[in-house]
Amino acid sequence: MKTTFFIACIAILLTCCSNSKNDNNIYIFIPINYTGWVNLIFNDSSINAIEPLAFNRNYIYLITKNPQAFRLKGDKFPPGKYDIHYYYYNTDTTIKLIWAGYPKQNIFFERTIGSKSTNKYRSPLYSFSFFVSKEPLSVIGLSIDILPKNKILE
Repeated sequence: MKTTFFIACIAILLTCCSNSKNDNNIYIFIPINYTGWVNLIFNDSSINAIEPLAFNRNYIYLITKNPQAFRLKGDKFPPGKYDIHYYYYNTDTTIKLIWAGYPKQNIFFERTIGSKSTNKYRSPLYSFSFFVSKEPLSVIGLSIDILPKNKILE
């Protein structure tokens, strides 16, 4: 109940704050203080997969459990150009995360990963992956080798 109310409040707030009706935004909410890889795994038909919350031309991905393998029913982000916004959240707080800040940011190495295996009974899975840090890390000298392995690649 609290989560549904929280999502509704966020949707209203984001709709009211939109500067233009032509804006396409994706809002990704991560549990507060989580550090590690986040994988939005698309095209999953299991009962645990969810649909993102859509309003106007904006989409909200509220990650409630298992950020390393958050499963979605859709096959990808909707087509088009989007601005992606990242937030930490709990039931009463949201904190915007910096992903384009230089030389420090909270979000690193976002990318789309295709499934390595094909199965005639199931469509390929794709993942939008990024690493999130509680404290902004320095971009200078940071490489993927310094970060923990992404479990989706194992």
